[in-house]
Amino acid sequence: MAEGERWRASFTVPGAVAGYYQVLVNAYTHGPDGGPWLFDESHYSVWMYVSGTDGQLTRLFEDSIFPEGMRPAPGPLMADSAPYFAADTTGSTPWHEDSVYIEVVYYISQSQGLQPAVGTEVFAKYSNFGRSTWATVGESGIVAFRCPQEGRVMWIGGKVPQTFYVQGEKKVMPRVALNDSFCGQRIYAHVSKYLYLSWRNLDTSAEAITWHFWHSRPRIDWKVDFSKKSETYYSRNSDEITLGWRLTGRSRFLWVAAHEYGHALHHKALGGGWNAPNRDPHNNDKASSYKCALKEGFANYAGTIGSVTEDDPDGYYGKCYEHLGTPDAPSWPPWCRNITHYRKAEIEAWVAALFMDLIDDTEEDGDYTEYDAFYVARVFKTCQVKRSRRILPDKWHDRKNVSDIVWCLENRINPVVHRQVFRGIDSPIGVREKADEPDDWNHHHIRWTWLKNLKFGGAGL
Repeated sequence: MAEGERWRASFTVPGAVAGYYQVLVNAYTHGPDGGPWLFDESHYSVWMYVSGTDGQLTRLFEDSIFPEGMRPAPGPLMADSAPYFAADTTGSTPWHEDSVYIEVVYYISQSQGLQPAVGTEVFAKYSNFGRSTWATVGESGIVAFRCPQEGRVMWIGGKVPQTFYVQGEKKVMPRVALNDSFCGQRIYAHVSKYLYLSWRNLDTSAEAITWHFWHSRPRIDWKVDFSKKSETYYSRNSDEITLGWRLTGRSRFLWVAAHEYGHALHHKALGGGWNAPNRDPHNNDKASSYKCALKEGFANYAGTIGSVTEDDPDGYYGKCYEHLGTPDAPSWPPWCRNITHYRKAEIEAWVAALFMDLIDDTEEDGDYTEYDAFYVARVFKTCQVKRSRRILPDKWHDRKNVSDIVWCLENRINPVVHRQVFRGIDSPIGVREKADEPDDWNHHHIRWTWLKNLKFGGAGL
């Protein structure tokens, strides 16, 4: 299509018994690579009246369309004498003529269809100067408000609330007016899936990550990037997470939100972040630097913890990191099995696998540790190394390299092993941390576990 042109198409709606029904249309498109950027979805609804012989479409619900003696209500035609309520989708709350019922939904895909926007806060306001009445969307997706008086309107709209973990107040549902003709009816209200899913995924993953590491941080602010590049990142300067709209609704999006929250937790609750070379871009399976691999590897592990669901109890990439570089690894993504074993300590996936092996209770060859996540996070937070500065006095530095963490975990340094595994960076001359070692702490077990994940060829030193 050229600029300014229109596209039209006709579709057949499946037959229905005589009545008045709301029809939802969801249209999707994609702009050309490189722009211009387009909103790739559009939602539209109309009312469809079906009689025994023909039909009619109306933009809004209109009482005048009903034949004499028939009740002006959505659904199959009913006589005026028929009972005036029907059960909602939960089968627990009747639809009464003195209320308006709002089904608050978002659209993911054709296969998943409309889903209830659970947690959204919806308001109803009956005058410009009156107070708003609020209701929170539950599992049914339906909230109810009293009808406006005859001849008057009520305004409805919605936002996502502030939680213990994330900021809210984002307007996710447009403000619309309803009159008394909607009394006793259920209507659909669409929220922005870009804003709603960003809020929900951040809140869900932040809670899981916080409880896993038993460290917390202040409530995080966030926004959605609607630019052409649609980048996703955490900013230490503004303490804000930016999520790219292109990922919304994809299976990987929960992991992405959890990954970025891992960075945010790291910076505010686990000793602070750092600038890392070779980080833009960085990839799960590509060598970058020791600093980048530690920073991103921790966030990747946090992403896996924060993306655990009933349908995916291992979390996104969980099976991948657990069996990384072995025939037991998942076939997708392909790098899980085929990842290089060279320069492992500079590859973030291998570092994520190290965090997993330090903490998980899975017994496998080379994994000899099963430590509490709080202990590992405490070492990660408080680890410091002393480096020789030759002329100037030696000085303690916060951990930034993968090697710093493994020597802090061991509470000792082996310069020979360091030179063999961490080539290109000098061995520190001292390490210290403030974590309390667990009863089953064993520096030999720690050595075998980290060598399995970071040394070319695995353990053996």
